[in-house]
Amino acid sequence: MQNRNFSFAWRFPLLFLLIFPFVAQAQGGWEHTYNFSDDTFLDVIQTPDGGYLALGELYDSTEVFLLKTDADGNQQWFTKYEEPNNNFHPQAVVELQSGYLVFGYSTSPTGGWEAFMMKFDDTGAIVWVKHFEQSQLSNLYDAVEMSDGTIWAVGFGVQQNQLVHFDANGEVLFQGDVNSLNQVYGVVDISKTDVGGLLMAGFSYNFGDSHIFVEIRDANGDLLWTQTQPTDIFVNSIVRSPGVGFFFFGRNTAAQTQMAVQKLGETGNAEWFTSIPAALLGDVFSVNGIYNNEVSGSKTDGGCFFTFVGSIASAIVKLGAAGEYQWSKLIPNSLVEEANWVFGIEGTSDGGCIAAGYYQGDISPRQPYLIKLDSEGNVYPNAISGQIFFDENKDCQFNGQDNYVARPYIVRAANATNSFFGSTDTNGHYEIELPDGDYVVSAHSPIPYSVFCENYLPISVLGPNDHQTVDFADSIDACPLLDVNIQSLNLRPCFDSKYYGSVCNDGYATAFGAYVEVLLDQWLTYTSSVPAASQNGQLLTLNFGDLQPGECADFEIWVSLDCNTPLGLTHCTEAHAYPDEWCGPIDPNWDGSSVAVNAECLNNETIRFRLENKGTGDMQQASQLIVIEDHMVMLAEPYQLPAGNEQVLDFPATGGTFRLQSMQRPGHPGASRPVAVVEACGLGNVPNISTGFVSMYPMDDADTWIDVDCRENTLSYDPNQKEAFPIGYMEGHRIGRNTDIEYTLRFQNTGTDTAFQVVLLDTLSPFLDPTTMRPGVASHPYVFELSGNGLAKFSFPEIMLPDSNVNEPLSHGFVKFRISQQPELAWGTLIHNSVAIYFDNNAPVITNTTSHLVDTNFIEIFTDVTDCPNGLEQMHVYPNPSAGDVVFVLPSKSPEVASFTLLDQFGRALLAQSFTGNQYRFTRGELPAGVYYYEVKIDGVGRYTGKLVMR
Repeated sequence: MQNRNFSFAWRFPLLFLLIFPFVAQAQGGWEHTYNFSDDTFLDVIQTPDGGYLALGELYDSTEVFLLKTDADGNQQWFTKYEEPNNNFHPQAVVELQSGYLVFGYSTSPTGGWEAFMMKFDDTGAIVWVKHFEQSQLSNLYDAVEMSDGTIWAVGFGVQQNQLVHFDANGEVLFQGDVNSLNQVYGVVDISKTDVGGLLMAGFSYNFGDSHIFVEIRDANGDLLWTQTQPTDIFVNSIVRSPGVGFFFFGRNTAAQTQMAVQKLGETGNAEWFTSIPAALLGDVFSVNGIYNNEVSGSKTDGGCFFTFVGSIASAIVKLGAAGEYQWSKLIPNSLVEEANWVFGIEGTSDGGCIAAGYYQGDISPRQPYLIKLDSEGNVYPNAISGQIFFDENKDCQFNGQDNYVARPYIVRAANATNSFFGSTDTNGHYEIELPDGDYVVSAHSPIPYSVFCENYLPISVLGPNDHQTVDFADSIDACPLLDVNIQSLNLRPCFDSKYYGSVCNDGYATAFGAYVEVLLDQWLTYTSSVPAASQNGQLLTLNFGDLQPGECADFEIWVSLDCNTPLGLTHCTEAHAYPDEWCGPIDPNWDGSSVAVNAECLNNETIRFRLENKGTGDMQQASQLIVIEDHMVMLAEPYQLPAGNEQVLDFPATGGTFRLQSMQRPGHPGASRPVAVVEACGLGNVPNISTGFVSMYPMDDADTWIDVDCRENTLSYDPNQKEAFPIGYMEGHRIGRNTDIEYTLRFQNTGTDTAFQVVLLDTLSPFLDPTTMRPGVASHPYVFELSGNGLAKFSFPEIMLPDSNVNEPLSHGFVKFRISQQPELAWGTLIHNSVAIYFDNNAPVITNTTSHLVDTNFIEIFTDVTDCPNGLEQMHVYPNPSAGDVVFVLPSKSPEVASFTLLDQFGRALLAQSFTGNQYRFTRGELPAGVYYYEVKIDGVGRYTGKLVMR
């Protein structure tokens, strides 16, 4: 037997921490990575709504980007700006009265620095971009907006620091030298005074003498006074705290391995100087020293924060109001142990801080990174931990007969506004870091009918460093539970294709005589399989013997697609694993009925749906069925079946896609929602067939032992993409509330060499529930991790994926997973998702973004009949609107002699024909698109009238 691919993550003691951020408060924080290109954050500011705005650049500096988050660090919007052959190096972002200002310098292939300034509006849309010639202005350090909307900025140009006044559109009003000192070098800070003038601070270095200065200028930029002080700091960053003074951050010139901070008051008077010995920052700096002088600072309540990057790590330090050392935070920290680097920092309104940089794991591409710390330097000051075990003897106590769970259970700690998640490792252990507060802790099993001795337990943590233990006993019955997955990578007419499959026993008892039945789509021809399968028409049976608890097996099925298959048809193949008995509790209110539906195309003339009650009890009340042709409900009616009985519905074949769907009676075990679909019935008998409608709607595969793969055949496709099923209704991709989504992440090595490792990073939408994630089948063995605020990571170690030039068929890969929405989402919620694909050390490939709109009653219903003869049922007309033929079906008791008339909008008859029977097919021919009217007369009875829309 083989092991299910993602079971690699179960064999090693990995702890997947699912940390969800919370609203910023005095004792709390969070950390996030974001799924962009090979980018890094350089600066971050807090916005008036309590959220944050981070500024970043692409690793090779070709683009500037902004990320707006809420107070929890969740993305609200993202925007980027780039220009061909122009590398941007942004310095900082400033909030304006309306929008944001970004500035710095850019370089072109010909070399040289040229200052730039760009404005974005409040939604991230670019408003304007200004470039300045190198001879005029080569860099901008800092800027401030005045009350009249104009902008004062300081920068560098023509061998001298420059003071520049811009109008609200970035046009230069005034530019002059900053002449306070002859050798002003590097950073200069600018802010506005309470009376409309300018307050500036800077740093100078002249033949070994270092000075810092403060000066005030009037509203015209004219110097009023200046004050200088000697310093032992090589300054990298200057920050003003209004009413408090200026902080100068950098490296100690007298002690090169120490960071230093000097403070001047608002009038330039020296207040204190602090140097930070490496020993204060931990062994990593004591041993390796502090060499790098990339330093950034921020104010806090009377004191300051600053960050610096050392030789092998970076750190955040907090100083008090008198310059006293209070704490330091080594980055990386205990949550992320690969590599984090922080640059920009901002003091936050709760007394804590937020820092920006990048995260780099065991692969080289960078991810932008934000870390929010509380006032004591903690991400989360407290923790809960524990273990989950299978309580075999049901005594709710761990003893020799019990075993810790090896499957990833999810544990949730929830308060009134937020949730924090952790998952178990192979020993059933979990740990979750928490801020202070009251929580309800609950365990969530991958088995739908798990029974915990105690669950939803209230706890309180009050730290810092309050660590509590909460264990869970799963007293589930020892039953097998099979989980089957099947997936095609591509289906192309006249070519062979492969289905990948896996079946796992997720239960706690042996699945004796396990087998999988695979029903192939009618257009597919079975070629071979591993293991070998018995065949009965399109039905294949693969035997796996006894599957022990936790044991998995993989299978492959090779098929060929008929060369005459029309392009764009959807081919649905179903895998059903046995035994499939429900082992959970039975609802006493369930009536025992169980509806199964199937559909067939009879002689390309008739579509036949068959509903059958295969249960042991009669349906005690009626259920509703609906029949959809393409995108329109053609029939909606109740039905009620005794046990063993069936109901047959026939429809004339139009070439459309017909779907019948219903619901099981309340209390039915499992998650079945009966569905049957027929596509392209009438092929050869009708002018046109419709395609692309099958995958708009979900299939009946929510139970773990059933999986349905539906894929349109195609001649070409994007090899690196994210697919979602169902794709959703029409252009808006509408889906119903609480509808599960199945994602397939596809990748191909189109490089010039073998890919030794592939990593997929999928930052889940906040509207998806991470506790319901079910990783599925993949093309290669993988390790699955879920962390952060819903970051799903699929790692393919040692995949050895050949490049497409060497072996195109083997250069492809994929992985599939299923996930539920957050419960009861609001109508109109948009669910977006994309994936970053990393091949070895290369920059990531960002896939398309899938989109779903949570909606209700979005399927169109046929309502065009406006007049109906007395005593007769309504006539069915479909499809309407139509791009081709239209079928008119009279009630079965109607007379057999009738006539059809088509009229234009002016009432002129365009066509008149007689027919017999209860069905008439209108052939469109060359009729232009538009709105028409019809009249169907029944001899001696009356007439039907209505509107016909031709697309």
